[in-house]
Amino acid sequence: MKKFSQIAFDPNLCREQVSEFQQLLKNNRFLPERDKILPFFRERWQLSAFMGYYHR
Repeated sequence: MKKFSQIAFDPNLCREQVSEFQQLLKNNRFLPERDKILPFFRERWQLSAFMGYYHR
């Protein structure tokens, strides 16, 4: 069963993580989901929560 975590939104940290995501996209022509995308988002809770809110 999945567990949900409460996250206190931090706009500064989220902005930093969005910049990291932009760099990831800019620096990688191919992004395998298992090797690049999933580990990236697992480490960035603010960005994951923001993306879930932004893209319902």
